Amino acid sequence: MRMKRIIFSLSLLLFMAGIYGQTGHITLEECQQKTQDNYPLVRQYDLVEKTKEYNLENAARGYLPQFALSAKASYQSDVTELPITIPGVDIKGMAKDQYQVMLELQQQIWDGGGIRMQKKKATAEAEIDREKLNVDMYALNGRVNDLYFGILMLDEQLAQNALLQDELGRNFRQITAYVENGIANQADLDAVKVE
Repeated sequence: MRMKRIIFSLSLLLFMAGIYGQTGHITLEECQQKTQDNYPLVRQYDLVEKTKEYNLENAARGYLPQFALSAKASYQSDVTELPITIPGVDIKGMAKDQYQVMLELQQQIWDGGGIRMQKKKATAEAEIDREKLNVDMYALNGRVNDLYFGILMLDEQLAQNALLQDELGRNFRQITAYVENGIANQADLDAVKVE
């Protein structure tokens, strides 16, 4: 996890430095917006919303009638026969095979608020997930801010170093003139030597 953060931070730093180098300047808000636009976590906002909608639809199905169809077949190797005979009446024994088909309809009339609670739960879970993403995005903005101001500070340090090198160069040239005129010696020149 730490390695991923380091890679992300370096990528962001290079990305921001590239934009800064191309345009001459970029605002903090632009950096934050570009980071959020390209950060994979942003796509999870859509997933949270789709999951919420799916859960709400499933809960609402509890109000719909439920149908169940079942079928059964059986075969008896031996069946009961009536041991009597009635003249003029043909009594057939039971068939060895039997079939049964059943269609069942269930309609929920009252559920004690269960479906309403499922919907509230789905909405609350989506809100919690959305807030977790907001916290992650806030932390991401914090990292962007740190990198942005770190780059600005490095730019200022580079500018200060350039000014210091210019000043040392002027001092070196001035002391060189003094050495040539005999006012200063080689040790003075070595003290301000620019490398």
